[in-house]
Amino acid sequence: MKKLTVILLAMASFVLLVESCKKKNDLPQEPIVNVLSPENNSFYHSGDTVSLRAAVSDNEDLHEMRIEVKQGNLLVFGYYPYVHAKESITADTIFKCPMVADTTDYLIEFEAEDHDYNRTLKTVNIKVAP
Repeated sequence: MKKLTVILLAMASFVLLVESCKKKNDLPQEPIVNVLSPENNSFYHSGDTVSLRAAVSDNEDLHEMRIEVKQGNLLVFGYYPYVHAKESITADTIFKCPMVADTTDYLIEFEAEDHDYNRTLKTVNIKVAP
């Protein structure tokens, strides 16, 4: 019985030692969002095609991502690429500028979230003219 106790104690000590030596990321880190296009304050015309591209990465794994085009509070376009459990991705889609009567402002939001609920939001403004 004594021998079994010593073996179990040794195994438990070994497991604790191995677990304590594992490298852990104690500091939360937000995902990195690098907007590749369009450039902020770009100018387009009705019917133009706008390339929406962003390189996104995280020190661990991404959970979700979104690219949304808004006119005021109105969601005009949404793109939600599958990024779950990936460390990095380049999201790429297109947005066709709607027909407008007057020059109109649009806000493009690029947002990524990781599994620890850390979020990064980058925004780009564009103008669309008739």
